[in-house]
Amino acid sequence: MKKNPKVLKDFLIYLTAIKGKSKRTRDEYEYDLTLFFKFLIALERDLDVTNLKEVSIDEVDVIFMQKISLEDMYLFLEYCEEVRKNSAVTRARKVATLKSFFKYLKTKNV
Repeated sequence: MKKNPKVLKDFLIYLTAIKGKSKRTRDEYEYDLTLFFKFLIALERDLDVTNLKEVSIDEVDVIFMQKISLEDMYLFLEYCEEVRKNSAVTRARKVATLKSFFKYLKTKNV
């Protein structure tokens, strides 16, 4: 597994060990969340969101999560549609990923 923040690692383990999700699903969720965090960090630092490869998500922690708003999620989905040209199906998966992750955070009292 890549070098991910602890909260993301814990969620990915939860997906396979507890929820019984496939490795492919886990990998897609990891990709979506990594992209989401990189996008938010790029916005925060006023970086170019068209090139997120160099953005590190090392600083993502519980405090970072608590600052995420619904508007941030809408901006991310708009970015996925306008900049990344993601299809409606791909954006729907990203919505499912975000819902699942934040539900996990809420139920785990993270």
